[in-house]
Amino acid sequence: MHTTTSSNPAGEPGKEGQDEALLAHRAALRKRAETIEAVAEG
Repeated sequence: MHTTTSSNPAGEPGKEGQDEALLAHRAALRKRAETIEAVAEG
């Protein structure tokens, strides 16, 4: 079962991969937001 919570008593063997994916997702969202802002201003 896949959970999105950070508390996992068995440990998170894929936590580094999850963190990297989260950072990439955040960067993509930030870029998208900047694009939307630029279009709104333009």
